[in-house]
Amino acid sequence: MINEVYSKITEHEKFDVSDNAYLCHFFIMPPNSFNSLFHDIDLKDTEIHVGYFNKETNKIFSYKLLNEDIEKVPEQDVFKKDDDEIEEIKLDEIKINLDKVLEIVNKEINENFPNTIPIRTIIVLQKIKGFGLVWNITIMRTDFKALNIKVDASSGEIVFTSCEGLLDRSMNINKVKKDISEKAKAKQKPKSCNAKSKAVEAFKKALEENKKNNTD
Repeated sequence: MINEVYSKITEHEKFDVSDNAYLCHFFIMPPNSFNSLFHDIDLKDTEIHVGYFNKETNKIFSYKLLNEDIEKVPEQDVFKKDDDEIEEIKLDEIKINLDKVLEIVNKEINENFPNTIPIRTIIVLQKIKGFGLVWNITIMRTDFKALNIKVDASSGEIVFTSCEGLLDRSMNINKVKKDISEKAKAKQKPKSCNAKSKAVEAFKKALEENKKNNTD
């Protein structure tokens, strides 16, 4: 799937990436109807962002693919610590494809999180400090908890799991933003969180939709 998406975008007439930029993430958000990890992800209605880091501007931009339509998403500031590095992704580093990852995650859920009923699933392929290249999968559940499972993209090993309340996560994100704002100069603006901010926005939207459905 990743190779197919990458080819669709890089071969498209809108694709234009300078030598100053390199591939840094794949952001995959299946539709709300994708409420289970028991089947493969269909490209139809699945929103995918292929992200690039611009070394010259120190910002990230992406190309969004949705139902064969491709558009460029403008550059955004990167939310990270000063000593953190946005690492480049090479396609030949990806040894475990998405279908296999879903099998691994599904097994983990059945064995250790059997009560999981997904509302929204966010999948990010990225390099994370301390973990390397991972499939970073976050599942928002009906009990308003976020289940996060990181799978090594080379070995298929699960290297991290957590399950925490979305309200706790929101408070932590707001605290980080507050800390950054307090440390920044008066002229500086808090930086956005690229892939993470997309996930948080998706979570909030899904929560509102779920709340509305329950009320109806």
